Amino acid sequence: LVGKAHNDEIKLTHWFPSIFVMGVLGVIGMSFINILLFKIGVFGLAFYFVVIFIHSLIVNNNYIVALLSVPSALIQLSGYGLGFLAEKVKPVVNRILFRV
Repeated sequence: LVGKAHNDEIKLTHWFPSIFVMGVLGVIGMSFINILLFKIGVFGLAFYFVVIFIHSLIVNNNYIVALLSVPSALIQLSGYGLGFLAEKVKPVVNRILFRV
């Protein structure tokens, strides 16, 4: 965990998966607030996944690998993003709940 061992080494790029997770949650939340913003968000996510598919198809020259790259990216970004957010939020929650 980068933040605990080397707190000064956290760069903006470490936040990208977390920003992705918050963006996906924001798109889901938009479905309850504004349908137009929800559609724009879904279009943005779809565009991102199409770009991943096309890039993987060009690099690997294999449709199956390109197709599997999309859920792979989703799982990887979600895992890293949620893990990073959990490590950043946990100390704040502990301070609030336990007055540490």
